Amino acid sequence: MRHRLALASLLLLVAGCARSLQGPSGVPTERLLVTGTEGERVEATTDGDIETAWVSRGPQTTGLGLTIQLPRRMAVHRVFLTPGREEAWFPRSLRVLVGDSPDQMTLAAEECCYEGGDEKFRPEKLLEFHPETSLKFPPRVGRFVRIEIGPNTAGYPWSVAELEVYGVSRNLDAPQRWGAVVVAKDAPPPIQLAARELSYYLTELANEPCPIVTPEGAARYRGLHFRLLVPPPEKLPYAEMIPLDTEDFAVKREGNQIFFSGRTQRAVLYAAYEFLYRQGVRWVAGDAHGDYVPPRGRLDLSVLPIHFRPPFATRYANYAVREIPPSKTEDGFLWNIRHHFNSTWNTLAPTLGGVPPRMRLGFGYAHTMNEIIPEDVLKQHPDWRGKHTKEGWYKIPCTTNPELVDYVVTRIIELDAKHPEYLGYGIHPLDVPVWCECDRCMAVIGKLEKIEPKAPDNVAMAYNYSELYYKFIKDVAERVAEKLPGKFIQALAYENHLLPPKKIERLPDNVCVDVCQYWANNLPTASPKNARMRSIMEEWSRKVGHLGLWDYALIHMDAGGEWRTVAPLVRGMADHYQFMYKLGLRHVGTQACPRFEDNPWNYYAYAEVAWHVGKPADEILAEFFAAYYREAAAPMLAYYRTIESHLIRSDIPLKGGTYFFSYVPTAAAFPPPVVAELRKHLATAESAATHWVTRERVAAARRSLEWTVSHVQR
Repeated sequence: MRHRLALASLLLLVAGCARSLQGPSGVPTERLLVTGTEGERVEATTDGDIETAWVSRGPQTTGLGLTIQLPRRMAVHRVFLTPGREEAWFPRSLRVLVGDSPDQMTLAAEECCYEGGDEKFRPEKLLEFHPETSLKFPPRVGRFVRIEIGPNTAGYPWSVAELEVYGVSRNLDAPQRWGAVVVAKDAPPPIQLAARELSYYLTELANEPCPIVTPEGAARYRGLHFRLLVPPPEKLPYAEMIPLDTEDFAVKREGNQIFFSGRTQRAVLYAAYEFLYRQGVRWVAGDAHGDYVPPRGRLDLSVLPIHFRPPFATRYANYAVREIPPSKTEDGFLWNIRHHFNSTWNTLAPTLGGVPPRMRLGFGYAHTMNEIIPEDVLKQHPDWRGKHTKEGWYKIPCTTNPELVDYVVTRIIELDAKHPEYLGYGIHPLDVPVWCECDRCMAVIGKLEKIEPKAPDNVAMAYNYSELYYKFIKDVAERVAEKLPGKFIQALAYENHLLPPKKIERLPDNVCVDVCQYWANNLPTASPKNARMRSIMEEWSRKVGHLGLWDYALIHMDAGGEWRTVAPLVRGMADHYQFMYKLGLRHVGTQACPRFEDNPWNYYAYAEVAWHVGKPADEILAEFFAAYYREAAAPMLAYYRTIESHLIRSDIPLKGGTYFFSYVPTAAAFPPPVVAELRKHLATAESAATHWVTRERVAAARRSLEWTVSHVQR
């Protein structure tokens, strides 16, 4: 496993990050000389303190700006600035100029909250520009950088609390020695994104510019050529019903050429990210300080060649991508893309050049029954409604009625004629379903089994209706296999239809089942608390050939956005996903709530175990804490390990009750001696944190811990 960082290297990584949070090419802020509009020295923008800021004397006006003198000539390719606590005082437009003197600078980049200068407010632009600004652009050589307000202004002052400049210094006057990313001008969006990401991070890694060039312009550069090969369009339908190889990729070297190739456009993009990953680049958060680049000034080509097939063909991140991770500067989608998620409500499709086969679904993935069988149809066929004796949100029609089965199959055939690109069809009831209990349905169920003894007898969620759901899936799938060979039916084992059906030995080959996971997520697979879920998954692996999981309540918390419990899941997560992979699962997904700052390690770890399954938890933890908490990494890692070790050693789950899918702090989970040790480690981290970003992150951990302690349930 050559792509992994050795633990010793990770310890060195911690020390390197303490030197400069901006990475190897970020100019240490104490070496930036910043002057204001009247030539006055402006120190508040580079003092590492978010509480101090330079504020313009009047409102924002075109040309108002700051001039930065660099310690030497550099090829600048990024600037970052934040308004600090006065978030509304961000620039409504910004220009970045670079040159060898304050009087001879040319435009390097510009951004605007209003497009076209028409003064029409574009709220979507705020996702890129408010309240922090992080502009990346092709390297421009100079000794001076100027940031100034562009054509669009505001009636507010301009506040700059912290300012950072990123640039490289090697071979500035010898561009013929540079490497280059080679890509055609008309390359599709995933390939263009791969080019931009490679250009930026290769520049950072090698400490010299690595521009994007066309094949015709590549001859000017004698360094390494990083060539992105565009694959042919995906051909549908595939030879296999649900192929596992559509994202296979390779990275190979031939002389001074490094070729990135893959079966699909997104596979080529993943090849670029995997190469950067094996160079030591990490993305631990979605904000402007969420990436880490090792400060070694060279590439490690010993990692080549790379031949890779993702362990899970579908990696479904149902995150609120505009909020998770909370990004003030980066597009939220970029977090998911950099971590190889290939679907999130299918909104990633345009950027990735397509949808993974498992998600090319008619009707949708889950909660589709009311669309398949709408209310107006039930009004025309009242006998399809069935008999409901229990309470719940959604009353499912009588699924054993042969006319209903005929109707659903007909709908699938009709939809397939209009959308031959669909590879499957999702059939699943809405939340908290109430199933029919007519005589025909009860004959299928047999004896109604109560699976939640403490729940009221009149609640449908207290009983197991798997026999009804999967007979319906089986009946529809068998008919679809005759009429539409090669198309599959997607089912979801969820709530009161979670358990494998006892009366069906094996579902048809064209059935896919994703099983919702109800683990004690913070505990390993072998924990007695996980015996039931482990047995359920083993039985499901014998029932269906195309098996996946929907880890609905893994990072997601139903308690709401203000539920801030400390939840150490990394070791349990790594163990569970290795178990799932060995069991034969090749499709995974989860969702998350907007509380990234409280448990940031879980988001990173989930992405890692879904892509590098089998990666040791200790390695995931070491690299995350080193890159995220930087100079405070050691005490923060000790903080995390204190609570995780206590919970695993004492076999204490954090999950709440049956209907409360959240992590609940209990007296057993957070006893006074453990809390005292956690506070001790946090105090050490607070003392070690010298940069404003680290201080903010440690402060978030402090808030989460104190909230957790205040909500301990006896």
